[in-house]
Amino acid sequence: MDIFQEIKKAYSQQQENLKNLLAEGQAEDYNQYKQLVGTISGIEWAYTELTRIVNNRMENDLADD
Repeated sequence: MDIFQEIKKAYSQQQENLKNLLAEGQAEDYNQYKQLVGTISGIEWAYTELTRIVNNRMENDLADD
């Protein structure tokens, strides 16, 4: 497994953990709920950007060959 796959796996696991907390109603109050939702959103953004950047780099490397 390369580093990219490891990072994607870590993002997915953390996002799943946070979603489970929300699904189980473990947010203590509305502020914590908003924080959890924001964190999930941030992880999703980071995952998407990482994927985009790595894919662009790979395409550029292939084009250079």
